[in-house]
Amino acid sequence: MEEDKSIQITTSESEQEGARQITVAYNLGGDLASAAELFTAEVVYSKFVQQCRVDIQGLVRRLLKAGKPDEEIYAAVSSYTPTIAAKRGRTDIEKAQALLGKLTPEQKAALLAELEMED
Repeated sequence: MEEDKSIQITTSESEQEGARQITVAYNLGGDLASAAELFTAEVVYSKFVQQCRVDIQGLVRRLLKAGKPDEEIYAAVSSYTPTIAAKRGRTDIEKAQALLGKLTPEQKAALLAELEMED
């Protein structure tokens, strides 16, 4: 019997506590050859290019936010090499920062005041 190569994907409808969450399984193949067999080499390559583009955009965005000069950004992109992605979700701190970023200054002040009262 062939080994199941399905990956488990868990996601929720939003980042709010108590949001509906579901885990699904999907077979992407266990390696490059089986993925190409399942989806064609063209699709696998297209997804590879798409992910590399996202990686490079993220690299450039981080360097721009850090105020790096164009020459340093060009050099970083020239030395970019795709790597095996680490499976990682956002930390609780990152999730909280994303939610706090959506609050108005008044809402943030009220929340901080409330949290200080709890200590």
